Amino acid sequence: MPFDWMSPKRNEAFVKTIAGRFDQMLRLEVEQRARLLMNLGFARDAVVKRLQDRMKWDFETSKVPPLFKEVTSIVDRVFRREHR
Repeated sequence: MPFDWMSPKRNEAFVKTIAGRFDQMLRLEVEQRARLLMNLGFARDAVVKRLQDRMKWDFETSKVPPLFKEVTSIVDRVFRREHR
């Protein structure tokens, strides 16, 4: 008979509270990196390529997250906000 502590138990209420946090964290990181690269003088197209390459590298051993397709729109939003 196995010990009780040998089988993991998940708190489903906690799992529900953290469900979207990974995507939220990735989105914020892409936005902050885009702003940093823009402030360093990189062109918009270079920022998009650099961030997409970085995301491919970060997830080279797993599946690239769906946020990969949103990188261009996030960069556009950052560039529009700063160049008003």
